[in-house]
Amino acid sequence: MFYLFMVSFLFIGQAQELKQLEKNSLLLKSLRQGYSAYLQETYPDEFRKDPIKFLTSHVDIPEFIDELKEQGDGIYTISCKSKKGSLIVRFNENGEIIKAVQRFKDIPIPHSIIADIYRDHKGWEVTNVVYRCISKKDKPNKQSFVVKLKKNNKKKKLRISPSLDTRLSKV
Repeated sequence: MFYLFMVSFLFIGQAQELKQLEKNSLLLKSLRQGYSAYLQETYPDEFRKDPIKFLTSHVDIPEFIDELKEQGDGIYTISCKSKKGSLIVRFNENGEIIKAVQRFKDIPIPHSIIADIYRDHKGWEVTNVVYRCISKKDKPNKQSFVVKLKKNNKKKKLRISPSLDTRLSKV
């Protein structure tokens, strides 16, 4: 809670306008135009499970763009952050998604991937997982998991790109 307060305070200090929608679990901020808002998740991990859907269902994108049109250059960037991750989305002046970048930590790994990890790295323990997905328009274009492993005093990182290559490789 303290961390969220400090992050909110930093963003508010830089923002030109603050709109509080409800008690918050996420901070929404336009990176260029200085807009912030607090958003409440309806159920736990709603944001993490489908961040783009969460953003578009909680924010009236056309209204957001209309409010900032005079200040903008035709591209509007919105950033959403939670304790577990973030989403940065760029919209054009029509409200269509140009690009989205998601980054989440300590998320569940799909069963097929975790099975491959434990099969190929017997005795190793998964200590950290970071998921990253880059989307063009609203379709995922590139996704990867960075998995940190530990065994005794040894550490290893794996980068797994399930959509592009199912083989495991060292980072």
